[in-house]
Amino acid sequence: MVRRVLAGAVIVAAFAAVPGTLAVLSRSTLAREEAEWVTDSGSERRRELTQIDARVAADLDALDLPDGAVITDAAYAFGVVLSSDRPRQFVITPDRDFTPALTDPTTHHVQYLLLSADGSADAVRIARYGPDPTAVPETGVRTWRDANGGLQWTLVPVP
Repeated sequence: MVRRVLAGAVIVAAFAAVPGTLAVLSRSTLAREEAEWVTDSGSERRRELTQIDARVAADLDALDLPDGAVITDAAYAFGVVLSSDRPRQFVITPDRDFTPALTDPTTHHVQYLLLSADGSADAVRIARYGPDPTAVPETGVRTWRDANGGLQWTLVPVP
């Protein structure tokens, strides 16, 4: 009897949490990445960003870079890496050599930094330019912008 009451309480609690969860997920200030997937305006924005990620990946693939030539933060660039036909050209945050490559990119044969324009916690951007978003160069080898002209990605040569 006690088990049934507990099981029923767990089921009721789980269903009671759904409205609150959906309310949080639909607010971009509380759930930035998730809101893009559960709101109409967010899904349109996500579709646009997916197209930009695919374009960035195709452009980088066309450069025919060696393995490990581009370092980027996977939290922001996951779409670029997943869209690439040559994902080994990237050094990303989960890689064991990410920190050494970020610290000394020349020794690790990193040629480019791929920086997210809106990544307030972009590890590559912060390590190279600090937390001030205005310190990031808007010009590099290449920049990619969204349909509204907003900067999304900058490819910067390793100094």
